[in-house]
Amino acid sequence: MKHKQTRCGYCSSQGHTKRSCEEKERHEEMFASAIFPQKFKPGELAVTALAPPRWEGEHPRSFGGVPEGSLVVVISEPMWHCHAWGGLYDAFVASGPWTGLACQVYADFIRPAP
Repeated sequence: MKHKQTRCGYCSSQGHTKRSCEEKERHEEMFASAIFPQKFKPGELAVTALAPPRWEGEHPRSFGGVPEGSLVVVISEPMWHCHAWGGLYDAFVASGPWTGLACQVYADFIRPAP
């Protein structure tokens, strides 16, 4: 009789459940340390980060291909947007393979630079 391997409902890996998922624990610690929504001013440095899930069972969300941990320079005041996730900002990527890219980023995809 073969034993069916458990698949995690959080990260979809096999061999554990979301109750024992190390990735979920790491993300929960990250999200608990940040206050959403965040507010930034032009000229402030921020770091791209995974955005917290919006509902139960959703996975953390990544920011449009720019690697997590990339440095960005905020270049605008927050702009209103229909989702109210803390503001939409104009920014420039200042590190990594996307250096120099002008982009718009929601406040829940960045955190203050250390």
